[in-house]
Amino acid sequence: AIIRQRIALKADEIQAQINQIEAGHRSIFVAGWRPCIGWICALALLYSFVVRDLIAWVAVNSGNTSPPELPLEHILGLVIPMLGMSGFRSWEKIKGRTK
Repeated sequence: AIIRQRIALKADEIQAQINQIEAGHRSIFVAGWRPCIGWICALALLYSFVVRDLIAWVAVNSGNTSPPELPLEHILGLVIPMLGMSGFRSWEKIKGRTK
């Protein structure tokens, strides 16, 4: 059991090093993919909870049909882990465990 924990911890350390290297890369296609996913999720949530409702309200009042809905279960499947990881990162910074 201890050996499995050490192996898992080592894998997490290696992944953290890879993440750090990716984030510092000069190319936007390497360093920017995570922020891109975040922006896509943010725009999808903005559409789903604000823009779509405004369009639907205008459409219904003018006699048209409502705009299409986005499948939120897929978007939330990305957003929730991303928010959890950023919350954990903030907690580490507050506790002074990062550089």
